[in-house]
Amino acid sequence: MIRSSQQPRSNSRSGLTILEVILAIGIFLASATIITQLLGTGTRAAVEGRLKSEMILLAESKMAEFSSGVRELSPISSQSFDDEGIEVDEGFTWSAEIDEGGQGDLLSLTIQVEHTNAQDEVDLNFSITRLMRDPQIWLDAQAEAEEEE
Repeated sequence: MIRSSQQPRSNSRSGLTILEVILAIGIFLASATIITQLLGTGTRAAVEGRLKSEMILLAESKMAEFSSGVRELSPISSQSFDDEGIEVDEGFTWSAEIDEGGQGDLLSLTIQVEHTNAQDEVDLNFSITRLMRDPQIWLDAQAEAEEEE
């Protein structure tokens, strides 16, 4: 009887090769890096959104002060909100520009709010512009009416 020298061998491996380990570590590190960058981007976007919303509310508040006559129509540059008694985060400043509105009795009022970061760099700004009637016209008409009486 002839015995066959070919018996089924078992090629089962008991561990991982060094190439498989290096490849797995590389995939893990790449995934961790991408996730970390996504979290950082999300955090920055959330902070920027919060700041932008606050800037819009502050600009609308100042615009309402000018529109209602609480504040006199005059140009103002780099005014801090701390001076106004409004509690906001540090770094917010506002400016007001007044230009001719294109017609005789219209003025263009622009309110700009800026936020500066810890390095004193402007990182966000927002501006709003509205046309409004020149209040001096009403004051002149009132003065004429008082003189006629």
